[in-house]
Amino acid sequence: MKQAISLIEVLISILLLTFVVSLSIWIQTNSITTISKSNHIIKNNSYISMIVTPNQKTQKIFLSNKVNFNYDKARQELKNIKIKINTTTKPLSKLPQNNYIKTINITTTTYIINDNYKQKFYELKIE
Repeated sequence: MKQAISLIEVLISILLLTFVVSLSIWIQTNSITTISKSNHIIKNNSYISMIVTPNQKTQKIFLSNKVNFNYDKARQELKNIKIKINTTTKPLSKLPQNNYIKTINITTTTYIINDNYKQKFYELKIE
C-alpha cells in the first residue's frame, strides 16, 4: 500500500518554511539597519574630529567654513552641517583637599551636530 502525504503534514511544512524565510528576512533587515546606524555614527564622529581643538568656547560652526575641500560633492555635503559647541567648567569639590591637589576642574565640551547628534568630551585638570 502506498503512503501518501496528509494535508496536515503539508500545512506544517509550509508553516515551517514560512517561519524560516520570514526569520531570515528579519535578520537581514536588522543587520542592514544596524549597519546604517553605525555608518551614521561614524560619519558624525568624523565631522566632530575635523574641528576638535582644545580650549574652544561656546560657538556655532558650519563645517564648510572650517574645512576647505576642492571636491564639490564633499563641499555640498559639508555646507549644511552645523556644529554647536558648548563648553562648561565645574570645580570638583567632593575630593578632600591636601597639599598636592589644590583644585580639580572638569571641563565638559559638547558637540551637537544639526541638533540631532550629541557627543561629549571630558577634560580633567588637576592643579
